[in-house]
Amino acid sequence: MAASAIPAMLAAVHSPWWLLAYGLTLAVCWSRVALTYHSVAQTAAGASVGATTAAAFLLT
Repeated sequence: MAASAIPAMLAAVHSPWWLLAYGLTLAVCWSRVALTYHSVAQTAAGASVGATTAAAFLLT
């Protein structure tokens, strides 16, 4: 969740260029699946919740 929320918040506060950091978020998600710490569904859900939480925090 944090790997997804941080780029969203930085993009909203500083510059949209921070959205490129989602490439790093994908790398973190892939590594969690590759190391069998999480499933694909769990990483997708975590990334979605992180981005949604960041958006809700910033838009309220």
